[in-house]
Amino acid sequence: MGEITSWDSFYGEEVTPMKDFLGNFYSAEFFEEIHTRTPKGILEVGSGTGVMTIFLSHLGYDVVSIDNNEVVLKKAQKNNKHYNGTVKFKFGDAFKIPFKNGSFDMAISQGFFEHFNNEEIKKLLDEQLRVARKSVLISVPNSYYPVLDRGDERLRPLEWWLGLFRQMCPHHKVSGFDYQFMLRRNYPFKTFYRLFRGQKVQSLIIIEKANDKKMNDQ
Repeated sequence: MGEITSWDSFYGEEVTPMKDFLGNFYSAEFFEEIHTRTPKGILEVGSGTGVMTIFLSHLGYDVVSIDNNEVVLKKAQKNNKHYNGTVKFKFGDAFKIPFKNGSFDMAISQGFFEHFNNEEIKKLLDEQLRVARKSVLISVPNSYYPVLDRGDERLRPLEWWLGLFRQMCPHHKVSGFDYQFMLRRNYPFKTFYRLFRGQKVQSLIIIEKANDKKMNDQ
């Protein structure tokens, strides 16, 4: 398939329970990491179709999701209403998140950071660390991911991402692991083929914020 240069067209397909919401079960390890931290408030950066945060809202989490694309937001809001979600979808710039410091326990993103260069990633990360009191969870496709969905993805192994984020936030604890993920735009055969070969196509980076006292001591 050719490159998709517009987020409008990328998220243009209709969301269905079978294809999209059941795909969340492939991300069980991601949701488990969220659940073990029992966040009282979650910010998602990059709304997409909204299926992940809608699912989280049905699990009882208070979720806000921001995106700077009005068309994408309208589609996410439509899905939210149709599937009885309680997510608050809002227009917002990821480089200047419209919330005060520490407004949420956690910031999350899925399929977001791989579209930016290192300088941009540093700015985006600093903003998420600013608004998140406790942790930032970042999910990115890794080098096993078999397709370029948009064409500008940086498909890197887990170790590369860990090294980058540890360099960018040395005072915080950075860890991560690879996990299975239902490939976007309906690639079930490729998903199961990677699963059969033990090739987990997504990496989850977990950044636990150090408290102010620890940072001052360092």
